[in-house]
Amino acid sequence: MQQWTATNAVPLRRLTATLRNGAQLTWFNADDEKAMVACALDGDVEPVGSVVWPAGVAAISALERLSNARRGGLRGLSILELGAGTGLTALAAAKFGARVIATDASELCLRLLRAARDANPDLSFAVEKLDFSDAAAVEALVRARGPFDLVVACDTFYSTPLAKATAGAVAASRATARLVLDPCRPTRSQFVDQLKRLEAASWDGGADVAFRPLPIDAGAVRFDGDASDEQFSFDGAYAAGFGQLPPGPLFRCCIS
Repeated sequence: MQQWTATNAVPLRRLTATLRNGAQLTWFNADDEKAMVACALDGDVEPVGSVVWPAGVAAISALERLSNARRGGLRGLSILELGAGTGLTALAAAKFGARVIATDASELCLRLLRAARDANPDLSFAVEKLDFSDAAAVEALVRARGPFDLVVACDTFYSTPLAKATAGAVAASRATARLVLDPCRPTRSQFVDQLKRLEAASWDGGADVAFRPLPIDAGAVRFDGDASDEQFSFDGAYAAGFGQLPPGPLFRCCIS
């Protein structure tokens, strides 16, 4: 019998989102902010990913362009998302054709991810519990489910330990390419420094790791009838290994 806790008592809200190509996604978020706080008090990892943040929208726009640049979209690619939260970014990647492993440490977020998986049975979308600050757990996942073509992390620099852990997980994923989105959190430099220490030598003989502003087309995804087509810039994005993308301002390789 399932233990009744604050985490599994949180009501989930069923939502839809539509990609620019007309494809629809069903996703869920937490429908009660007070209950989210109760989850943290009940021993769950702070469930900050139980709602969609701007970094997730930015990542969907980036993935759309990557999909458009490749014949066949993202078919044939294996993607690992760290701290997937609601799973909306991972769902979009799967809709573009990728095989996706969506991970999170929060039990509430895992509920959201499993609900999204079950509501979109046509997609190659797997859910794994992963605390990416646990290096051994990341290594075990990579051995079991890798190799990965792309690792994605959206706004995971909430603290210095998490920023460093993100760098460690990105390096340990051994993914061919990586997409990391950060809205100018003060811990960004800790991510950069840690990633340089861990693997700079493996990228072009020790080249630099840098973030760039990322122009985003918010029309890449629409939420429940929202017809806006806003253009904005997300500062910043660390994107590396996207050699198949055409030249342009959206993705400039962040290692030069």
